Amino acid sequence: MACGPHPRPPSTTPSTSVYKRDGWGLVYTNLRVPYTVLVRYLAHDINFAEFLAEVDVKVGHTSSYRTRRRAYRKCERGIAIVWGCAFVARQRILAENITHRILRAMGVEPLIYPCPGCAVRHHEYFPLLQVGGLVGMERVILAAIRATGQTRVDKIVFDESGRQIRKFRVS
Repeated sequence: MACGPHPRPPSTTPSTSVYKRDGWGLVYTNLRVPYTVLVRYLAHDINFAEFLAEVDVKVGHTSSYRTRRRAYRKCERGIAIVWGCAFVARQRILAENITHRILRAMGVEPLIYPCPGCAVRHHEYFPLLQVGGLVGMERVILAAIRATGQTRVDKIVFDESGRQIRKFRVS
């Protein structure tokens, strides 16, 4: 009989407890558009449907929107990053995790590609059309935030420079 601590049994259910560094923050979206596709669309070489087929959407979390935008500047080599909106979440990391699980349950797999700017393999990008566009992504994020037990959710819209344009309650 071996002495020592017993191994912890594996967890069979996903944890609903707060992650250690989780807390109030934002669950945000941004779009990734290759410059070549953007140029072809602006030159009318491809139509809007073909353009949208090449756009990917990311869902992420942050406690500081300004810092997150600054960190993405290095990722913009050959890619246009278009920032969308953000939702205020009490448990931002858990809400993002649930969002990814919902998307995978819908049959949408994340795109894994090496970033040309920072060499990190980003795992949070999903094909825009497969998630139902920005409206579909926003609905999934709201469902994920509500799944954490939060009932009142605020949406924040930013301009191109990252300044807050509008904040309003969505539920």
